[in-house]
Amino acid sequence: DVNGMTARELLTHSVGAGQAPHLDVEHFISDFEAHLAGVMGSIFVEIRDGQTLALTRQRMENGGSVVIAEDITDRRKAEERIRHLAHYDSLTDLPNRTYLHDALQRMLSDMRRSGPLAILFVDLDQFKQVNDTLGHPRGDELLRAVAGRLRGLLRRSDVVARFGGDEFVVLQSPVRST
Repeated sequence: DVNGMTARELLTHSVGAGQAPHLDVEHFISDFEAHLAGVMGSIFVEIRDGQTLALTRQRMENGGSVVIAEDITDRRKAEERIRHLAHYDSLTDLPNRTYLHDALQRMLSDMRRSGPLAILFVDLDQFKQVNDTLGHPRGDELLRAVAGRLRGLLRRSDVVARFGGDEFVVLQSPVRST
């Protein structure tokens, strides 16, 4: 029975029941109390298995408050997916042109410190024939395989992106002259 429990008791009970096993109750309570004393808005808490709650405080005329807990897990996952799709190709999961542009700008601005960089363009010759003779699903498999191989050949500091269609771009930095 949770009726009449304080926020601290309720959170301690929830952690003990496995609802939020990683939650530091004391730290959360101090954040929550600071939130209660401050401006309106929501605070977010991650509980088990990536579930996220938004806690929103509404002040009452009598000086009390009502806290509304909303499960925003699905919304957070959808927002993360949208952010991912804005920078990554949906077929190969490689960075896209937008990500490539940002990475190139970072590398160019860092060039004095890190040294020269290389930009490599990779185009699959006669790729249209693969799609025409074997079908688009096989062409997609080939693009994913090429993406995987390129990814496997590069260093952690390098970037490989799908530029479009059957075109890939590799940014390598730093590059040593030999």
